[in-house]
Amino acid sequence: MTTDPEVRKTFIAGLRALARYLASHPEAPVPPYGTMIGLPATGGTDEVNRREVDLFAVVMGATITDDRGGYYTASRAFGPVSYEATAISAARNAAYLAESSYRGCVVPAPAGLSEVA
Repeated sequence: MTTDPEVRKTFIAGLRALARYLASHPEAPVPPYGTMIGLPATGGTDEVNRREVDLFAVVMGATITDDRGGYYTASRAFGPVSYEATAISAARNAAYLAESSYRGCVVPAPAGLSEVA
């Protein structure tokens, strides 16, 4: 997350350009159920990251959700578009890395085969 004026200016200009384009091109598809713009908290420690989300919540008037599963989130909806900051705990991140460490190493058998020859 950043409040750098130049980054903000570029981001806001991009959002406005997208809105203008969509408004003038009715054939351009949009998400049927809305979308979410996510801002990951990347300050470092779990405590620092949670403080980033707390600050976001204050500035945005957002509600905080702490799912106790390692995700600490503040979100505010603008119609079908939500703006969300999330801190992922180091423990949740480590669990994800462990869970995905075998990705690509295990290949399921084709449908209809009950055992590998």
